[in-house]
Amino acid sequence: MRLTTETIQNLLVDHNLLLDAPDVDMTFDFLHYDTREVQKNTLFVIKGAFKRAYLDNVHGITGLITETKIDVDLPQWQVTNVQKALSLLSMAFLTIRRSGSGLVLLQVPKVKRLLLILPIQC
Repeated sequence: MRLTTETIQNLLVDHNLLLDAPDVDMTFDFLHYDTREVQKNTLFVIKGAFKRAYLDNVHGITGLITETKIDVDLPQWQVTNVQKALSLLSMAFLTIRRSGSGLVLLQVPKVKRLLLILPIQC
């Protein structure tokens, strides 16, 4: 699934998290908080004791979610609570597919070891 700027802003506003948003129209293919895991077209979440230098030599970040804006030429969504924002945006990447066997497969992109299969009534 891809995440649009409209979806980002709607989620963050609906949960009273958004302080400031860039005036851009973009779509992101990935969401991550670890610079070692960044891929092309990643919405990057800055959390914890983050230093601007961590972004040096990292390629693929096209937008940021942050509590405190940093001096970088990227669109930044400033939020009141980055942990809550990460949780909401992560849920937006979830895809739910129903298989023919009456099972629901919950698939989370970029999480390699999570597979949850729940029985459902058909």
